[in-house]
Amino acid sequence: MYTKKLLALGLNLIIFILGIIGCTSQFAHGGLPIIRYYTFDSNFIGMLAAGILAVFQIISFANDSKKPPVWAILFKYLSAAVLSVTFLVVVFVLSPMYAELYGSLSNSYYHMLLNGDMLYQHFLCPVFAIISVLFTDPSIGPDTVLFGRKGSAAAAGLIGLIPTIIYAIITITLNITGQLVGPYPFLRVRSQPVWATVLWCLIIVGAAYFIAFLLARFGRLLKSDEAPQQFPST
Repeated sequence: MYTKKLLALGLNLIIFILGIIGCTSQFAHGGLPIIRYYTFDSNFIGMLAAGILAVFQIISFANDSKKPPVWAILFKYLSAAVLSVTFLVVVFVLSPMYAELYGSLSNSYYHMLLNGDMLYQHFLCPVFAIISVLFTDPSIGPDTVLFGRKGSAAAAGLIGLIPTIIYAIITITLNITGQLVGPYPFLRVRSQPVWATVLWCLIIVGAAYFIAFLLARFGRLLKSDEAPQQFPST
């Protein structure tokens, strides 16, 4: 149990450090406009959530105290949900979409997942976030009430969906009013049929909810702790 808590802390520190590297590099290259990208936003949320949870985990170890507060655990879960969306959209949508640009599908996957900043933001941070939420992070327990339902993965999924909904509303509104183009091809509402925009929204939002639901259903979020928190005697 003690080893698992150390591993949970270690993974969150790794996500925090990799997030700093990726976000700093992206911001240095793109400046403030970089916030228009879901990739940057999800990684910034992931970095912040992992750092906050790591601080509470360190305090817990230092003071032999209870596990981190519910809100910090939920924030980390939410961040893993949006990072999962980033990873899966890159794998199943953007990489195939840019295959012609990069000359082949394999080259597209390389550039989108492993090249430069994308190594951190499209691959490492999302994968570590998914692993931590599934296997090591502290839980809020099955008795926690979310939206009036106790221990509900369906309700937790709604929490994980919040950043995606906010991003979609803002970017689509800016695209409609002509203040923003994209930044992703499926968000260019002025250059595609209305039905295509609606379909893409349903696919992305539906997938985001399903991902958040799966993370809550099969991850640590709603699990019971195996045993009371123990610390080695000195």
